[in-house]
Amino acid sequence: MTILLLGESEIPFLFGFRTTMTDIVTVFSRAFDVASVARPAIIVLGVVLAAGVLATGPLNRALLAQSRGGAGIVRRRIQAGGILGLAPAVLIGLCLAGYLTGLLQGPPAGGARSPVGLAVVLSSVAEAVACAWTALALGVAAAYCFRRAKAASVVSSAGFLMFCTPAGVLALSWIGIAQVTGGWSAPPALVHSLRLWGLAALGFAAAYARLPGSLEKAADLVPVSRTRRALTFTIPVLAPSLAATALLIAALVFADRDVASLLLAPGSERLMLDLYLLSANAPAFRIAQAAFAALAGAAIAGTLAALGPWLLLRRHG
Repeated sequence: MTILLLGESEIPFLFGFRTTMTDIVTVFSRAFDVASVARPAIIVLGVVLAAGVLATGPLNRALLAQSRGGAGIVRRRIQAGGILGLAPAVLIGLCLAGYLTGLLQGPPAGGARSPVGLAVVLSSVAEAVACAWTALALGVAAAYCFRRAKAASVVSSAGFLMFCTPAGVLALSWIGIAQVTGGWSAPPALVHSLRLWGLAALGFAAAYARLPGSLEKAADLVPVSRTRRALTFTIPVLAPSLAATALLIAALVFADRDVASLLLAPGSERLMLDLYLLSANAPAFRIAQAAFAALAGAAIAGTLAALGPWLLLRRHG
């Protein structure tokens, strides 16, 4: 949590707080000069990676050192789980109530036209889903290839550190490369996929470590190619975990503001970026419209992202 908060800029911006990341984004937006923010960006990146390196040992022990003696996944009922699960629902309800209050105020002068167009919704959903599937494919492929090797810890550590890298710092690095080369600029989808493949690798490692070892031993006896064996016997069993990972990746991409604001081509829009801009000076009714559009888009993106690997793996399994 600390690592992620070090790279957070949107929430401090909205509540008027000043952090290193907010300074980095603000200073860069004034001059569009990567060199002007290189020092604080390197400091933030160094602190984040140092904290990440310290966390990789416990993380790998938790993910890769599980007993695989044949018990498989064991579910235990927690009595307080139902009560604890109400807390997020209450918080979400309070947020929705606030936006609903904005809607009840009625449209401002000029009508009730939505400030968000259909093209923005489609592009936001499509980008989140595409990034989720791409990152999942990259992460699972890397983690699966090294699942039995000593390098498995290296892959999971590299993926974790890539995920810990602040999105804004990563976007600025691509802008710096474009300024030096004087040419191609990386699209946001590529930056998201390269950053979040590590989250997919971690999701695979966590699920794979809890599979009974006898499953793959039996699969090794089937005379088929390694690829077909993986897609038929091993990976489909992990479909629920991989679907949940894809949903999380899609949610992170959909909620992004830093990469979108720094790398989107002029004239391009995203739902969360529009909501952030509207929250600065738009009427409450407009903000509420954009918020409910963003919530709907996030639900659609998460559902589609999770359904993709679920249906594909269940079909092959």
